[in-house]
Order: sequence, then structure tokens, then C-alpha cells
Amino acid sequence: MNTPLPSSAWRGMRSLATLAVPFTLVCAAPALAQWSHDPAVNLGVSTDPGDQNQAKLGTAPDGSTWVVWLDGISTGWDTVVQRLAPNGIKLLPGNGVIVADTAFSSTQDYGFAVDDEGRAVVAYRDDANSGAPVQIVVQRVALDGTLEWGDGVQVSTVAGGNSPHCCVTSDGGAVVAWSNTMGGAQVQKVDAKGNVVWTAGGVTDAPAAGLYFVCDVASDGDGGAIVLYHHQTGGFSSPRHLKAQRFGAEDGAKLWNDGSPLVIFDGGSLQLGAFPALVPDGEGGIVTAWYDVSGTRNAYVQHVTADGEELFPHNGVAIAENVPNRIRISAAADIDEATGDIYMVARES
Repeated sequence: MNTPLPSSAWRGMRSLATLAVPFTLVCAAPALAQWSHDPAVNLGVSTDPGDQNQAKLGTAPDGSTWVVWLDGISTGWDTVVQRLAPNGIKLLPGNGVIVADTAFSSTQDYGFAVDDEGRAVVAYRDDANSGAPVQIVVQRVALDGTLEWGDGVQVSTVAGGNSPHCCVTSDGGAVVAWSNTMGGAQVQKVDAKGNVVWTAGGVTDAPAAGLYFVCDVASDGDGGAIVLYHHQTGGFSSPRHLKAQRFGAEDGAKLWNDGSPLVIFDGGSLQLGAFPALVPDGEGGIVTAWYDVSGTRNAYVQHVTADGEELFPHNGVAIAENVPNRIRISAAADIDEATGDIYMVARES
């Protein structure tokens, strides 16, 4: 769950490709294998003449892999999915199934998750390919590429939302979170049948000052979700903090910190444009990692329980002690749910 690269970093990509490691080549049946034995010749997931941008991968329980990307077809950047069998066979027609046909001339981040049935859930900005007011929509894609929620479920009621993120919930639905045009965030749940569950337009979370940018959203294992915010505390050059809130399954009630987002990091400042990821701990809590750009740059990790308790000291545990003339950035973390051990990585330079 890495922070996506900005669109400009991907503009030169002319085709989207994926490569299997040699172990997969050995195990795949020779008569059916599509993976190339030549590491210089990759499998073309999409060979459409337009640019493909901001690809994401997700593994289904049957071992297949969903690939989702934004495709620069001549009418605008569209959201497209493809599913690959373990041996590299493309399971959906042609260059994939279009989930959202839009007229956008530039891209933003979008949400993607895979549910327990192996279906893809995608949250995206939609303008109906007409330049109409932008709304936030979520769609579920069946294993055969069928769009199960029709034209998608519109979760927003106010136009202009940005960079939606989503997760699947333990009761078969999905939660979508996005940044609104008023400087806050909206969070909405859709049930397994594609019905909007919470208040129309979603539950609002807004700062007393500054802006919330949605970083990530993860299931709480109990039908609800946890949302992580990058909080710009004032003007453009103000400190940027990290906060999180848990939303209850039934009505989106804010369960942590008496309804206010839990402050995970306020001892310095996040990097401008850095949006840390959430990792569920398997017990209703989350793990997240980030880096501080105030003073000596170092990377930190925090573990928060289902009740909103910080298990590590406030502002997190550093990956290592500060060292003169060295910085740690691009932090990421994961958890071994069986042991509770947390693994963290950061780039040092």
C-alpha cells in the first residue's frame, strides 16, 4: 500500500506490463503459461495505444490477480480492470473492462480493494464522460468482469470530491472516504447489495482549522472502517499532522477520542504530498508508518488498538536513532497477524 506516484511520473508509460518471477514460470503448466521466460519481454496487460497510469494490484483468494489502472483513452482518463490467472492468462476480454468512462484530462488517486469472494471494489471520481459535476462513485466487479452495481453507487451528494479511497468490510460491503471541497472528509458505507447505509452524502469529519486529506481507509473487522488523515493544520506551509478515526458499522458513529480524530503524530510535520498507508492488525486496530520532515528526518511507526489506544509512545517509535547527516524517508510497515510482530522499512540516505 504505497503512496501512488504523481501523474507526471507516469506520463511516459506507454503500456502496462507485469512480470512473473522464475518460480511462477516453473510451476505454470507449459501448455497454458503466458508468462515470458525472458525478463526483457513482459506480459502486456494492456497494449492500448493510449497511456496507462497509476496501476494497482490485488490478489484474490483463488490466486488470481486484479490489475486496475487509469487509461488515457482519447475521450479522457478511464478506470479499467483486468484479472490474471496464476499462469498469466488474461481472464477478461481484450485490454480489460472499463469501470468508469470519464472525460478527465488529468488524474487523481482512486480506491481499490478485493473482497473475500475475490471481487474487485473500485472507488473513483465520475463525470459521466461529459464534464458534468464530479461525484464520488463505487463499483464492484465480479470475477467475470460484470459490473455488479450497475452504473456504480454514487456515495457523494455534493460535487467536487477528491482522491477517494475504499476498503471492503467484514459484512460484505464497502466503505469509501474522500476529501471534500470544504477542507474536510466524507465517509460513506455501501452494503453488499450496493445500498448506501449511512447518512446521505456520508459522515463528515472536518478540522477546526486547516484541511484534511484522506490518506487511506481500512476495515475494522466489525463492519466499520478506520480512516487516516493528513492534516494540514493551517496555511500551505503550516505543520502537517497525522490523525485517524474509526467509524461504526451501523451508522458511521465516530468511535475514537470522544468523536474527535485520534492524533497519531503532531510532534513535527509530515512531508507535503505524503499520504501514509493503513495496515489492519487483524484485531480491529491498525498499524501505520510515516516520516517527519521537521529537524532531522526520521521514520516512525505506531500501533493503534480497536479502542483507539496508542500502544507505542505518542508520535511513534523511530526506525533507528538519529544519526548526523543521515535521513530516513518513504516509511512503510506491515504486521504478522499470527505473532503481532511489526516490520518496518524506510529509505536511508
